[in-house]
Amino acid sequence: MHDTIEFEAPEESSCECCGSKTTRLTRFVSRDGNAFAVYFAVFSDGNHGDWVDVLVGFGLWGEDADPSERTAISFRIWTTADKFQVGIVDPDDGAWTTDYLGQKLSRDDA
Repeated sequence: MHDTIEFEAPEESSCECCGSKTTRLTRFVSRDGNAFAVYFAVFSDGNHGDWVDVLVGFGLWGEDADPSERTAISFRIWTTADKFQVGIVDPDDGAWTTDYLGQKLSRDDA
């Protein structure tokens, strides 16, 4: 099994309320040359949280595939003094409102 990630250029913007830089990432994951997953990530260098909000979708990605054929999971990444931490969150607690990556599972279902 061989996974690859396509690294699109980050999107950067300024927060309207505080001027901090916000970075959004879109990544495409392939497994053995076939589309496998897509994920979105967003983080800020301001006061909007000390974490990265991520939404990853798994499922069918062909041109005629519908988002109902995919499942998505929301999670956060943050650091402590010497470790990265990862935690699954409910979709309403994440930064992403899109349904493109599929039906968003609750924390308990994920």
